[in-house]
Amino acid sequence: MSKKDLGLGVFMGVISLLYLMQAFQLPAGQHWLNSSRTFPLLLGFGLLLLSILCIVQAYRQKQRGEKNETPITKAMLLRGLFFIVVTLIYLAVYPMIGFFPATFIYVVAMLLFYREIKWYTAFIVAGATLLFIHLIFERLLFLPLPT
Repeated sequence: MSKKDLGLGVFMGVISLLYLMQAFQLPAGQHWLNSSRTFPLLLGFGLLLLSILCIVQAYRQKQRGEKNETPITKAMLLRGLFFIVVTLIYLAVYPMIGFFPATFIYVVAMLLFYREIKWYTAFIVAGATLLFIHLIFERLLFLPLPT
């Protein structure tokens, strides 16, 4: 069993339970899809499910005697640090330039940094992501996005 996987599963399970406790404090709407707590609950339960699957996978690896210990490299740490820094910049910039332009730039930057895709593909994916966010939140859930 990978202690890393087991630890991650337990840690994220605790975080998801704390998150779900807060999500249930949000006011319920008249309809399940028209509630301000719909999306937070979906995220919380999804995270809890993935945490449980991580724990089960770690336990099954132990039963089979598999070792899945990958050492953490300097490149992995730098990629993680890049993600944190760019996300903090995104959170600082989006109130100034708006949600949609900041999110577009953020998604393009992340796609170009983490994947080896062409720039026009990153622009198409970022545009489709924004369209999806708009349709889900503003049209389906009736939750206005920050401008």
